Amino acid sequence: MRKALVLTVSLLWAGACYACGAPTNGASTKPGMSQPTIGGGGEGQVAALPVQVKGYELYAWRDGAENWFTLITGTNRPKLLNEVVVKNANMVREQDGWVVVSVDGADALRRLVARIPQSTEVVLQNVDGLPPISNDVRETALQILNSR
Repeated sequence: MRKALVLTVSLLWAGACYACGAPTNGASTKPGMSQPTIGGGGEGQVAALPVQVKGYELYAWRDGAENWFTLITGTNRPKLLNEVVVKNANMVREQDGWVVVSVDGADALRRLVARIPQSTEVVLQNVDGLPPISNDVRETALQILNSR
């Protein structure tokens, strides 16, 4: 008789804005998570994201007056709304390189996109129930992605 193995993994947490390059004010990461850096680390360095075989998926959504962007490791499965609509997510899981990062606004998106390796594909995606963005915001996101 086979025994069932149940494994619970927490994928997201809110934390300091490593994604947008803001100072962390002493914040730390969860065990097994890290923010690798370009240039050996230290304050003011840009945190590099890992190369993803299937690239990244970028989701844009609106909350009130704020335009949010969530970058998630690309996979073959559709993402769930609760995976996408999360504020201030900032996770790079060391074990497998899984990434979930969310930022607010075009300037933060530019800083986030700068962290993505040049050879890595990024696709602007949608998910059912995602709060819509304007065509202007969509065009801005596409321009930022295409300017890499």
